[in-house]
Amino acid sequence: PNSKWSSDIVFCSDCLPGDTMVVFIGGDGGVTRASTSGQLFHSATVEDGLPASFVRDLHAFAGRLFAATWESKTGNAAGLAVSDDGGETFTEVDDFIQYSGPPERIHEVIDMRGRLYLAMEEEGLWVSADTGDTWQQIIVDPSNPATNRRNVVWGLEAIEDTLRVGTDSGLVTLYMDASGGIDSSK
Repeated sequence: PNSKWSSDIVFCSDCLPGDTMVVFIGGDGGVTRASTSGQLFHSATVEDGLPASFVRDLHAFAGRLFAATWESKTGNAAGLAVSDDGGETFTEVDDFIQYSGPPERIHEVIDMRGRLYLAMEEEGLWVSADTGDTWQQIIVDPSNPATNRRNVVWGLEAIEDTLRVGTDSGLVTLYMDASGGIDSSK
């Protein structure tokens, strides 16, 4: 493996055609792929499309691999990248940049009921309903959103129709309704 320091490990059964179990390891040297079918290790770096060399979080969803990158373990944010070819190459996801400017640190990528969610620190909570092609911001607490610290999102946990959001002001629980909308009024 390319990296000596690992930050995340993800197993994916549909990321690499012909292989039902692939392991991806993210760390300070990019993303390394290992396969149970005996294929050689493959490491992807900034030369393969990652926005930066340190991979903070990995998430496999619908045959795609998402990598949240930073400049270093304690450095500046760099962005989100997606691979559609089993980790061979990555493409930077920049859909949310038009709304918020360069992204803050992406701490976590998760999925819940067919949607992807990002915890993006000062940039808040983001959702994609189309496997990561487009993104929309979710305001966790609409009361004075510019200064409300409940909109600073550090971590996420999904359980059935419930999204737990770790914020600067504590834990917020959001619920998904039948149409896919999120609210906190339950």
